[in-house]
Amino acid sequence: MSPICTAIAASLSTLMLHPAPTSITASLQQAETERADLGGGLYMLTGNGGNILFSTGDDGTFVVDSQFANVAEQNLELIKEVSDGPIVFVLNTHFHGDHTGGNKAFYSEGATIIAHENVRSRLANTPEARAIDTDTFPVITFSENTTFYWNSDEFRVMHAADAHTDGDAFLYLPKSNVIHTGDLMFAGRYPYVDLGSGGSVGGAISALEAIHDLADKDTRIVPGHGPLSSRDDVAATITMLQATRALVRAEMMKGLSRDEVIAADPLAEYNGTWSWRFIDGDRMTGTQFDDLMATDAEAKAAVDAGPAKEAKAVPASATKVTASSDAMINDDDPQTATTRLEAAQDETEQAVNKARSRAAEVIEDLTKIESDSEDADDPQQ
Repeated sequence: MSPICTAIAASLSTLMLHPAPTSITASLQQAETERADLGGGLYMLTGNGGNILFSTGDDGTFVVDSQFANVAEQNLELIKEVSDGPIVFVLNTHFHGDHTGGNKAFYSEGATIIAHENVRSRLANTPEARAIDTDTFPVITFSENTTFYWNSDEFRVMHAADAHTDGDAFLYLPKSNVIHTGDLMFAGRYPYVDLGSGGSVGGAISALEAIHDLADKDTRIVPGHGPLSSRDDVAATITMLQATRALVRAEMMKGLSRDEVIAADPLAEYNGTWSWRFIDGDRMTGTQFDDLMATDAEAKAAVDAGPAKEAKAVPASATKVTASSDAMINDDDPQTATTRLEAAQDETEQAVNKARSRAAEVIEDLTKIESDSEDADDPQQ
């Protein structure tokens, strides 16, 4: 693995909560690189790492993402086969090594590296930053949006806040009607949301909604990974993320822990379609759980409280208790309320028994008085 990939992998290493980036770098280097002609001087490279989009023309070549270092020379050759012009710009959609690993090779060809300011910050502040060649860093950064007027089109670059990471950007070419999403979209797959690097599921959904709003039925969508896609594919990903989020939240509201929610397999109906070798149903469930714990106070409170305890059954005779005892039923602790209710019932029964005993004594006295009175009235006495 190249030094940049090693450093990026170390910076993302939150193995217990999120998939290790070294897993994705291994998973995404197993295919042959292919070049697809999108027309109008636009091409797409797929196969190893994040999908590359590049534009050729009179202004030179504009490249989006650089894949891995070990395939950079191959990618340069594929670009040079269709363009005699210089490679002027390389835009990184985020900082992960499968999108920035080839930066050094492209820089050596004269390219200027561009990215969101958080991409440079992430690359410069990894635990092994000293092992990374600073030539791989973006030399032009932006905080929100920027536009390049290039090869007779507009290259509108837009920042997506706290989505896949905290430094994501996607690119829209209105004349060509093409969008490169970066890793905001994994076509037909569960996405990798890097929570440890500022990403969030809510931010990812918002970014996809913005992409969906920009697109029309004819827009060609270049995803971060996977085949060329459409507006409908973006919509399907949004629907999946919203639905799986709701399913995981429903389990959390039962007070289940992270392991218990994963064991419940709430995404079973989606796994057959969306799971892949890097993000399966368990990992997607874990991502949704972790994100909700950080962003949804109600769901977090339910998990922290744990499963609801069953209250002790209240005796049928409890309906005979006094009004003051009825109020005890509303006690916050069901067990305490039941205990107090039973004590009140015992007191009530004792009072009833005492009243019955006193009534028997009164009846006995009245009977004796009545008997004495009859004797007094008897003429034979």
